[in-house]
Amino acid sequence: MTKTITAAIDRLTPAERRYVLVDFNLDKAHSYPTLTERQSSLALLEKCNLKTVRRRSAAAMQTLAFQLLNPPSSGAVALRRTVAPDSRVPAAADAVREAAQPNAFRFFAPPLEPGLIDRTDEYNQFRGLVLGAHLGRTPVVAIAGPGGFGKTTLASQVAHDVAVRESFEIVLWVETGHGCTPARVVELISDICVHLGADRPALADPTQAGLHLARVIGDRTTMLVVDNVWSANDLAPFLLGAPNCLRVVTTRNVGVCPSEALLFRLGTMTAHETQELLRRNLPGAATDHLSPLSELCGGWPLLATVVSAAVGHDIRSGATVSTAVAAAANMIQVDGPVAFDVWDTDHRRNAIGHAISASLRNLDEHVTIPGTSRLRDRYLDLCVVPASTPIPIPVLARWWATAHGWTTSATRRFCRILADRSMISAHLADQDAIILHDVFGAYLRHLVGDDQPSIHRSLLDAFRPKTERWADTETPEYLCRTLAYHLDQAGLEGELADTFSSLAFLADKVVRCGYQSLASDHQILSRRSAGLAVHLTGAGFLLHGMSSRSDIVSTLHVVAARAGYASDEECSDLGFELHDLTPAVEESTGHIGAVVSVAASANVVVSGGEDGAVRVWDELRGTLLHKSIGHTGWIHATAITPDSSIAATGGDDGEIRLWNTASGAITAIFVGHTQRIRALAFTDDGTQLISGAEDGLVCVWDIRQQTMVRSPTSIPVPVWSVAISPDSSLIAVGGEDEYVRLIDAHDGAIVSESVGHRDWVRAITFTGPDTLVSGSGDGSIRWWTVSDRRLTPTKRIQLPDRVRAVAHHRSVLAVGAEDAHIRIFHGEDCIADIPMPNGVDWIRSIAVTETGAVIAACEDGAIRKLAHGSLTTVAPGTNTVWSVAHNSARGHTLLGDGAGIVTVLQDEGLPADYRVGAGRLWSLASAAGYFAAASGDGTLHIRSVTDSDWSLRLNAEQRRTWAVVLAENGQRVAASSDDGHVRAWHLPSGELEWQVRTNAGRIRCLAFNTDGSLLAAACGDGSARLWNSAGHLQRVIPAAGGWSRTVALTPDGTRLAIGSGTGTITIRETTTGEATSELSGHTGRVLLLGFLDNHLVSVAANGTARWWGPTGDLAAEVRVDASCQAAGFDPVRRRVTIAGATGVTVLTVPRHSSRIGA
Repeated sequence: MTKTITAAIDRLTPAERRYVLVDFNLDKAHSYPTLTERQSSLALLEKCNLKTVRRRSAAAMQTLAFQLLNPPSSGAVALRRTVAPDSRVPAAADAVREAAQPNAFRFFAPPLEPGLIDRTDEYNQFRGLVLGAHLGRTPVVAIAGPGGFGKTTLASQVAHDVAVRESFEIVLWVETGHGCTPARVVELISDICVHLGADRPALADPTQAGLHLARVIGDRTTMLVVDNVWSANDLAPFLLGAPNCLRVVTTRNVGVCPSEALLFRLGTMTAHETQELLRRNLPGAATDHLSPLSELCGGWPLLATVVSAAVGHDIRSGATVSTAVAAAANMIQVDGPVAFDVWDTDHRRNAIGHAISASLRNLDEHVTIPGTSRLRDRYLDLCVVPASTPIPIPVLARWWATAHGWTTSATRRFCRILADRSMISAHLADQDAIILHDVFGAYLRHLVGDDQPSIHRSLLDAFRPKTERWADTETPEYLCRTLAYHLDQAGLEGELADTFSSLAFLADKVVRCGYQSLASDHQILSRRSAGLAVHLTGAGFLLHGMSSRSDIVSTLHVVAARAGYASDEECSDLGFELHDLTPAVEESTGHIGAVVSVAASANVVVSGGEDGAVRVWDELRGTLLHKSIGHTGWIHATAITPDSSIAATGGDDGEIRLWNTASGAITAIFVGHTQRIRALAFTDDGTQLISGAEDGLVCVWDIRQQTMVRSPTSIPVPVWSVAISPDSSLIAVGGEDEYVRLIDAHDGAIVSESVGHRDWVRAITFTGPDTLVSGSGDGSIRWWTVSDRRLTPTKRIQLPDRVRAVAHHRSVLAVGAEDAHIRIFHGEDCIADIPMPNGVDWIRSIAVTETGAVIAACEDGAIRKLAHGSLTTVAPGTNTVWSVAHNSARGHTLLGDGAGIVTVLQDEGLPADYRVGAGRLWSLASAAGYFAAASGDGTLHIRSVTDSDWSLRLNAEQRRTWAVVLAENGQRVAASSDDGHVRAWHLPSGELEWQVRTNAGRIRCLAFNTDGSLLAAACGDGSARLWNSAGHLQRVIPAAGGWSRTVALTPDGTRLAIGSGTGTITIRETTTGEATSELSGHTGRVLLLGFLDNHLVSVAANGTARWWGPTGDLAAEVRVDASCQAAGFDPVRRRVTIAGATGVTVLTVPRHSSRIGA
């Protein structure tokens, strides 16, 4: 087979072969007897995807050979079009190599307890259910029974079974326990992800975390044991996705399990099994002694364990077997002659209570540990430990040494005695910790009653620093994680609020325990309305990926200031320091920033915005029904079911969220894409959802099951648009090339593709069973027929600007474009052409309602409705800051908003407002005595800050001026426009010095060096271009991946920094174009770059600012919000100004390059 594959690869051209990574080393599988071959690396082709690779089977190799020998059926399509893009090959190859290691089998179940009783019948039945469910693809097997019946023990035995282990690549184990919180679920899932080699997800919602875990598990055959489940809500996140994952659930309540679960009810032990368990602790007892005791235990393993431990101790203390057994029987039968009914909850509680009480009396009466007293009370102390939480023995040792004078050796001996007497669930030698069975914990809390707060305070007092500030000491990790719980239970509300208002304490906790540990603290504090502490712990998601204490403190400092609190803590060691901020804008009902996507059905409209908010509207009344927050970044795609009950949204964060349109609540989160989601579409029956994203994947989701229907279809370019045929059999796809493609909705195969445009296909819709319309960035609309599952182009219409959206309902076809016009077509004829009001930029998305009205999502933040020839505004947008500039010489900061207003801020003096045109100000620049603004009407406005009578209007004939820059001496201004030109003018005359046509896509940023001798441009084709002062092209620096969003030059012009739309920053020599550094870490668009003192400052759209050292190391980082839309840099005052939906934040960049406390 290897020779066959090699021969196939030899047939490829060199250009095609560079996409294929091949290193075939086949060997026999070790722990997988059903598999015959294993690969260390495979060629990554579309059809031979990671799913088949990870199965490590001969079938994967055969599939690969078939794909190499048999390219796609349309022979004209080159092989390079069917393989993974360059940007995905390295990461995928790494994943393949890891998955193919011989030791890839991973086992995370707890070790078997010594001396287990062989419950053969139950074991074989449950083992058979597990193996049968795996083969039959039943998703859940549950083992149910009362507490202490041995559910966990049986699940552990089956997990260690040889046949079970050979059936799964991964065995995972997690315990939720009583009182589990959503934050606890997220933390448990995050720990599993780390065990599996993935990063901790930046998530706080259990459903999101569960879907992330499903993506980490992928298609690998996995058994996930979820132990001690008390609530269906705790279990639900573990049930999402991962089609080859069997969930094994242990629970006392069968109602927590889904209806399709296979249920195994674990009953009591047989008399023989109970006697065997008793004999383990009573090796010398005769059967006639054990038989009555067995009967009294009712087959309950937990009670039998406790009772036998007590009887054994009495015997070892000198009592006869008969006397000890009689005493135990009397202990159990205190309630009277009624036979002990183990299935009755009250009787079980009474029985275990009597058993524990007898064990406690025995501790005081018969156990002596030198240097100790009141052993009973020390055992009761364990009631304060959170459920299912191990408590380290060193923590107990320090606590009891401080409070009661115990030595460490005494504490360790006491723990061994508790283990010997089965008074604790486990003694974890590897963790140096003990766990209390939750049945015991509940009874101890019942015994202690109102004294619990004093025990919590005793524990806290043993670790409280002399300064009374928890930030001044490094507490054990156990207490670091549970401090909020203990303070809350101790009734120390003031100390709780003060501690979790400390930036230093929170930074230390995040570094040691992870940012997600703040979620459970937030839940506790929210119940107490603890002011600043609630805001700080609720902002944990902003700290994802941060490991430096100074960076964490910097971010929390911004959070505190944004919430209206001034921190009293010393912040001199911060990296970025907060200089100033302005409050968030007052919202109207509409979006802040552009409305990016819209969908409509049954008089309900759903919109997604640049502000990350989802809004649900009543179309007829024009009223807002709900506003929901959940995404981070832009929401590029919305869809709604035909009955309008469910809305789907997706965007920058790569997640799909389902919303209940009646309540605004999230009902599901789908995680399957790795890049921003651009398109969503429901089938006509609302049972399935189609998604397309920039990762090139087209996914089909089952709405009821909340799972992916099949493996995604991969196309070789980012996806921008999807549509589903009326009979749900075909999916139409458009993306970042000139092709329209048809995909079989059932098996995911690409059945037809055809070139119909000369630019990206940005919009697509079915207009009938066999007709399709597509819209492109080249300004064209193309009609297609779909006959015999083949695309045939028919009519083509050219519009004056890029087509952004097409939508169809019944006989109405609506088209939205970047010229801000709505065009209505009947058939292939345009019957209406309606412009938006002056100052309105693009139409980004459109939808057609049941009544035939057209809903337009506009760039100015407004939602507009076209009905019966009349255009009305459903909701106006909320004005905000869209551009930022600094004038270092004059100490000015300039902010440009969405209404054509430039505000000039001064350190001394009042702000001044200037109106410069209509609509959004796309770009600002300021130098010497001037500022320049690129307004929404396309004009470039130049104003003087010293002479109110002087002004210039340039580029008046252009529809859009994208970027503007002023030379530092104020004698030259340059701008880019939508016609592809870069122009430079002299100031103050306004004479055009030179212009060039770039043919390099949209240019969103320009930068001069200090003396204005060099001009750099960030180009939409991913390149950067350099011109000298005469307009002569000096160098074209090729694309490094993605599109170029921003550039910066060093003052002397010798180095150039390029920030991409994907978050990567590249630094190059301007004379040679050679790359000297590549900086990664940002996610999303890089909005700002600036050089200072051999350092680089950067700001990205995810709200982060970074300070990079001379060697490319990250020196400092801060996140001011989850997203932002503009930023500016003043190298003289060392200030960075960041504007977002929550307001404007001004930071001072660090004066050092070493990270504090990293």
